Amino acid sequence: FDIVLPTEVLVKAMDGDTTGPLEPSVFICPITHAMFRDPVFVPESGNTYERSAIQTHWSAQRKRRDPLTNVLCAGSLHTNWGLRREVQSFLDEHVNYVPAGWEDRNLPPIETAKAAANATQRGKGCRRIAFWTLSLLFSMAVLVEHLRAESAFYWPILETSDVGGVPLKVPKGSRLEAWKVKGRLVIQIPAPGIQGSMVCQLMFSVLWLSFVCYWTFTAWNTGVRLFVAFSLPFWAVGLMLFFSTMLTPSLSQTLTASPLEYQVKSQVLRLGISRFAAKVTDLEEVPGLICMSDAECRLILQDGVQEIAFGGDLKPVEVRWIQKQLCSHWGLDVSECLANAQKPRHADGEDDSTSDHW
Repeated sequence: FDIVLPTEVLVKAMDGDTTGPLEPSVFICPITHAMFRDPVFVPESGNTYERSAIQTHWSAQRKRRDPLTNVLCAGSLHTNWGLRREVQSFLDEHVNYVPAGWEDRNLPPIETAKAAANATQRGKGCRRIAFWTLSLLFSMAVLVEHLRAESAFYWPILETSDVGGVPLKVPKGSRLEAWKVKGRLVIQIPAPGIQGSMVCQLMFSVLWLSFVCYWTFTAWNTGVRLFVAFSLPFWAVGLMLFFSTMLTPSLSQTLTASPLEYQVKSQVLRLGISRFAAKVTDLEEVPGLICMSDAECRLILQDGVQEIAFGGDLKPVEVRWIQKQLCSHWGLDVSECLANAQKPRHADGEDDSTSDHW
């Protein structure tokens, strides 16, 4: 709407007099066209308005903008103490004068002005807490769904260790650990600990979340709430990257195989986060090998249409050793089993050969 800033306003006293003092133009609110009683200024523009008037104006707008300059505003208001003192001096000079629109001659107490400002800040704080709580819940829901889809997620339980059987000799230089425990084959990939690549990933995730945080706060403070909604998927990606990087140094995997069944489980500090168990007869083929590079190989157990991966940063010789142990433990002809198992699949999905159900 159009706002007219008068140079002088001749007002009447509320007692019905037809004459009154001239109110200086600097005392007039651009919105109400009445003399300031509780003047506050907008930090983004420096313009001063009556507190109730600017709050009412903003409550009716989709975006908070300065009425005079149309500048986007965060919504914070600060008392204009200098102008407040000048208004008080004007009233002291005109003892019997009551400005138009005022109930009485008294300015609101300082405590009342501060309480109004604090109430506004509390309201903003409650809205922010509600927004970030919903954002966190949404991001955690996406994270849980990702874990469930990728690794048969189940609620964490404290896992008991299978260590204590007869140890097996693993390839030289390998970090694999293996045992024979009460007729079961137990192969474990211990937690890798902190590595240089993990530090880089952690720094990247922190930078990602910092950028998204700045983006979200800026959009929220300027009233562009649509961009705040767009930031939610980026929060989910950043949190998944951050938590996965934090968990990797303490993440270990254990493959347990009996003559009839097998189980692959993942633990973080012995706290189970995923587990998959199935029958050996459900396997479609001999446990296979897939490599992203010479140092990033994994064992693949093809259970129907589902692929169960064991490992992720193993060397080919380590995966072949695991294949040999599984073939021997399940009573298969080792030479024939390895002949099929030694044909690796590549990361692009191509297979060096085809094999029938074993």
